[in-house]
Parts: sequence; structure tokens; C-alpha cells
Amino acid sequence: MFKKFVSVLLCCVMLFTVPLAASAQEPEVSTDEAYEVVPFYEHATQVNAYLTEDGIGIYCHADFRGTSDVTMVWVRVKLQKKFLWWWNEVESADELIQGQVINKQFPFMNDGNGTYRAEVEFAIYNGSGTVVERPTVYTGELVFSE
Repeated sequence: MFKKFVSVLLCCVMLFTVPLAASAQEPEVSTDEAYEVVPFYEHATQVNAYLTEDGIGIYCHADFRGTSDVTMVWVRVKLQKKFLWWWNEVESADELIQGQVINKQFPFMNDGNGTYRAEVEFAIYNGSGTVVERPTVYTGELVFSE
């Protein structure tokens, strides 16, 4: 009998304490100021990529602007196609480009109707030929249909 009483008492205590914990109020946070989170790069002032299509192919545009110590940039673009919930690599291309400013277009043949994105990796080289930074960006999604 005592064990039943203790178990009923514990059940009642648990039933009344759970709603109290769930009703805890979060502190108010001021939303007056808009904050934008952007990655910090030491050797790149602009890193951007986006996709376009012309009905035949898909084009990845890679834009890069480096600081004065950048001598060349290696760019690798991986075109990916969405299958259910994950992304599969369809095609890739890469190129080593001299200079501090890059506006490069990489053409790809489409792999049929679907949703595409690109992963664009930059390897930034300094004057001594050493890789000093490797920023990676993803394009927005592009829905391709013929």
C-alpha cells in the first residue's frame, strides 16, 4: 500500500512540475538593429557565385576580388543536382587564374530537369606561391526545365 501511495504521489509531482518548466519565458531581445553575419576573409574582399541557364546549359559565375598580396587564385566549381534530400555532383571544372580580380563563367551541360546548385572553392595564393586561404561558397538553387 505504501508503494502505491509513493508512486501516485510521484506521478502527481511530475504532472504538476513539467508544465511549470515548459512555461518558462525567454528574455526579450531587441530587434531594432538588423545584424548580418558574413564570413571574414583575410585575403579576399569579395567572394560570390551564382547560376544562370540559357535553355541548353547551366553557367556558374564565380566572382572574386583579393587583397594586394594575392597573385593567383585556383577556382574549382562542382555542379550538383538535388536528388530527394541530398546533392549529387554532376560535373566539375577548375582553373588557375592569375591576378586579384576574377569574373569567370564556367559552362556545364545540363543533366536533365531538376534543381541545381554549385559549390565553388577558391584557393588563394600569395606572392611566394603559398595557399593562404580557401573560401568555399554555394550558389542559390536553380530549377532547370526544358
